[in-house]
Amino acid sequence: MVYYIQLEKIYIYILFYNFLDAAEIQNFISSMENKNTRKKTTSDLKHVMAFKEKIGEERNLEDLPARELDYFLSRFFFLCQKA
Repeated sequence: MVYYIQLEKIYIYILFYNFLDAAEIQNFISSMENKNTRKKTTSDLKHVMAFKEKIGEERNLEDLPARELDYFLSRFFFLCQKA
């Protein structure tokens, strides 16, 4: 029997006899993380959030309906290409 636990979009397979606590799982995820990827992602999100503020969108991105999020991201990427 295998259990699936989703933690930060990483699936960890745990056999029924080998349970890990949350701290062990978080340590594993942290050890596998690339620090440069984290920096780049943080930088990119700052640009997206600045654009969101510039156009006056007050909702969190995860709260936007799919169509509105698609439109928002389309505008963002279109303006990035022009710059």
